[in-house]
Parts: sequence; C-alpha cells; structure tokens
Amino acid sequence: MTPLLQVSGSALYAAEVSLPRTGAYEYKLVDGAVWYEDRRALHVAWDGINRNAPGGFNAVVYPELRDPTKGRLVVWRDVRATALNDYRDVIVYVPAAYDVASCPVLPVMYFHDGNEALTRDTFVTPADATYTATPAAAAVLVFIALPNQNVRMAQYTFGANTLGDQYLRFLKDDLIPQVEGAWRICPRAVDRGISGASLGGLISTYAAFQLPDTFGFVGAQSASFFWDNNAMVTRAGALPVVPVRFYVDHGSPNDNRVVSLDFVSRLQARGYDHRHVEEPNGRHEWIFWQGRLPGLLRSFREGRSGCAP
Repeated sequence: MTPLLQVSGSALYAAEVSLPRTGAYEYKLVDGAVWYEDRRALHVAWDGINRNAPGGFNAVVYPELRDPTKGRLVVWRDVRATALNDYRDVIVYVPAAYDVASCPVLPVMYFHDGNEALTRDTFVTPADATYTATPAAAAVLVFIALPNQNVRMAQYTFGANTLGDQYLRFLKDDLIPQVEGAWRICPRAVDRGISGASLGGLISTYAAFQLPDTFGFVGAQSASFFWDNNAMVTRAGALPVVPVRFYVDHGSPNDNRVVSLDFVSRLQARGYDHRHVEEPNGRHEWIFWQGRLPGLLRSFREGRSGCAP
C-alpha cells in the first residue's frame, strides 16, 4: 500500500506512484481498514468479490494496455434521471471489436440491475467469450445501476403507485441520447436491445410494448410476468403486434416457468420472432442468468451483422 500524504497548507491528500507501461493496473483506495472505489476513475474492472449484493470495482490505469481480445468497462458516475429526480451509475461494456480500426458502429443493449450483473458472477466473462467465438454478435452493453436497492420494485414495475413509466422516460429521454452521443452506436430500434432478469425482465418487456420505436429486442431472463395479473402475458397475445424480437429463458421446474411458458405461447400464437430456452434444474440466481447470457447475446444478433438490416 502507498499512503496518501497531506499537501502542506491544504485539505488535499496525495501520493505519487510510478508504474511502468507494461500493462494495465488495478487499484483501490484505502482509509484505515476500509477499502473503497476511486469514483473519479473512468475505466474500471470488477474487484472479483461476490458480495451477494451490488459489489465493487477497481480503477484501471493504462486501460489501453489491457488484453486486446477482451472488452473494457467505462463508468459514468451519477447520471441524472430527470423524470425520477435521482442519480445512478452507468457502466458501459465496450467489446474488443469496438477498438478495432475497421469497426464503424455497433448495436447496443441496455441491462437493468447493472451493478449486480457486473459484480455477481459477472456478465463480462461470458460476453468476452461469446464475442471471441462469434465476432459478428459483438455489441456495446450498457449496464444501468439503481440509485439504491430500495427503489428496485417501484422502478421495475408498472401500474398504480409505481415508477416504471418514469424509468422508461429516463432511458428514452436521458440515457439513450447520452450513450449514442458518446459512442459509435447504431441509432435504429432494430439494433437496440433491452434486457434484464426477474423484475428486470418484466420492465424490459414492458419497455418494448410501450416503446417499440425505441427497442427492437427484449431479453427476458426468468421474468416476473406474473406482475399485475399477468399483464404482459395478456399484452403478448393482443393486437397490435409490435416489431420486437424476444428472447425468453427460465429454469425448471420453478423459476417463473409456468408464466414464462404462457408468455411464450402467446408470442407464438401472434407470430412474434422469438427464442425460448428452458434450463433443467435452473434456479432464480445470477449464476444461472450468467450461464445463459451467451444464448441471449447471440439471439440479439442472430441473422444480423453490425448495423446491416
């Protein structure tokens, strides 16, 4: 450890460390026995500790010297959600393909529970493996954290006394313009996905039905389709049919299986382009959602390449 020393005549503490440019380095700050993130850092990596809750990141120095076959994480701190009047972190996974000189623009997918998805059996590892094996599937992945876990139920549901509609306004009016202004992103709905697990899968599906001109693909992992008397199941079987493709997975024998099967049957009856995956003995846990992530990512780009129709 390198201690911080107080700069004379100020409240600033600093330290100087020389690091050879032989590769990327990761670090955390420490105060006594308490380790914490450097929230000024732009480039981060999961610290490798599964806390069974939203976890933490290390800052990365010399990110350009990382393994060029793997993606990188860029964090935006305190992104404002105007309609919700709150702030949250957004972590952008940039695939290795993005940094290749010949890469023009890439599709994008937005993930809910973003901090947990990256720090509970991290989604980065299967994304890297998928894009190495299937380069044409590469996409920018935007992981949206919550301000705190106490607002999860309200922001990921819809109906009376919920904040789901305001959350969707944040995505459409605040976040998507920022992402597409900062990164080389395909601007069409068909190249823009939205995904989540459990309640995250529910709000993703609701977003697609509410905003079909914004999202053209839904990833619903073990989605809570039972919400509001199976409202999304009913919507899937109703007219009009929206121009959205669906990926639906779940475990078995439980893990929201029955309601997911009902949802899929409505999609099939209405002729939706969809893929359904059932994992025997799969449970309602992050490690199973991580395990099925490659199929979701491949489904998003199946039959497509880059921004080609």
